[in-house]
Amino acid sequence: MPILSLEKYNEALAQFASAAAIKEASSLDNDIKKYIALTDIKLGEYQAAADIYEEMLNVKKPDVSLYSQLAEVYAAMGDAVKAVTNYDYAIERDASNFSAYFWKNMKYWLQRAKMRRLRKCLTGQRVLR
Repeated sequence: MPILSLEKYNEALAQFASAAAIKEASSLDNDIKKYIALTDIKLGEYQAAADIYEEMLNVKKPDVSLYSQLAEVYAAMGDAVKAVTNYDYAIERDASNFSAYFWKNMKYWLQRAKMRRLRKCLTGQRVLR
């Protein structure tokens, strides 16, 4: 059973780093980076994951699915502007990316609900859960 699925994230991160250091693994480089980013997310190291995704997107023909993954990281970090921007990039580059449409709208409505709840709290109104 893979270490990552066993929730041994620190151990998995060490093994992914070892794999990334092997020169012959260059064809697997992006796959390894994706696993390292996923492991960083599981460990709550969102900035490290964002840095990896940004690096992977800084190529001539990036994998457009990375924009959605980067958007999720920014959403977890609480940066709604960067999250929405990256969802927009994902949608612009692949109009059939329904997942990006869905999550962009979901984040928008969740943010609105939080703001309504906050406004009610500040004005002393009853907040329903």
